[in-house]
Amino acid sequence: MFKVVANIPYYITTPIIFRLLDAKQNLKSMTLTIQKEVAQRIVATPGSKDYGVLSISTQYHTESELKFIIPKEVFRPVPKVDSAVVHMIIRNKPPVSVRDEKLLFSIIRTAFSQRRKTLSNSLKPFGQDIKSVLTVAGIDPQRRPETLSIQEFARLSDFLTK
Repeated sequence: MFKVVANIPYYITTPIIFRLLDAKQNLKSMTLTIQKEVAQRIVATPGSKDYGVLSISTQYHTESELKFIIPKEVFRPVPKVDSAVVHMIIRNKPPVSVRDEKLLFSIIRTAFSQRRKTLSNSLKPFGQDIKSVLTVAGIDPQRRPETLSIQEFARLSDFLTK
């Protein structure tokens, strides 16, 4: 098991985080200095403008906490953005159980690929009857992806697995 403590390059933050999550069976935690906006996306909750694929993915695999903000003025030369330290502890088990984890993340990526569309429109690739599936799952088809909790995405995934 290992811990990652790093100041990672801001332009490849998300790919690095996803790569680390792929190796989570050997990873205990990550403490990263990253761009403030990315840190806010990691800890974002449903309904906020920052909530998306990165939020759900990191929160599914980790317990994430934004520890503190580092103002850009403390660096020389002064960068254009503020930084933040985020701490992520790898979960022993995800906060939700699903029948098909790959399907869950496929649904999440598809829903957020057209963020401003309603779920019934953005999830059409999962079948023309997606409206009825959403309704049976207890999710209003007119909602937008950023309003769904990870539990609701998991419920939808399980309904699509049936």
